[in-house]
Amino acid sequence: MASDPSSDIPLWPRYQASIFLSPCSKWIPDPHHCRKQHCWVTATLPAYMSTNSHTDEELMCYVYQKIKSGRVTMDSEPQHSRGLRCISLPIRYDKPYRQGDSVILEQAITVAAWWVDRIRARKLTVDQRMVFDAPWPCAVSADDLLEVPVSWKKPSYTGWL
Repeated sequence: MASDPSSDIPLWPRYQASIFLSPCSKWIPDPHHCRKQHCWVTATLPAYMSTNSHTDEELMCYVYQKIKSGRVTMDSEPQHSRGLRCISLPIRYDKPYRQGDSVILEQAITVAAWWVDRIRARKLTVDQRMVFDAPWPCAVSADDLLEVPVSWKKPSYTGWL
């Protein structure tokens, strides 16, 4: 009898810390990059931006404008938290086929605007240390992650909880 091939697949974590913090200093989770079910839309930040040089709203509005103008990259994993001065947002691939880049960009525009709205409502902040200063992804326990409240009405294709 053949062995079950799924038994050889490592059990990767489902989530990792995003760049967003709740008011109680818990990270909003991102889907874990090892799962390869997401396209990460990455906006590089300019050299004049640094930790606390701009408000969280200004940072995310900048990211929104870069996505809207198409001046982003699409990667298989997030690029922030690697010393690269950028913000990456996950967009879940449609199943069974990957949607086109133009659809991913439209979805990323919606997601960036959604995060700007959450920041304006003071529901969360950007962990600027993670964006500008962290040389590698932040390892956190599940206890340090906060589930996104249903009342926030997050876009369904983000892949968050």
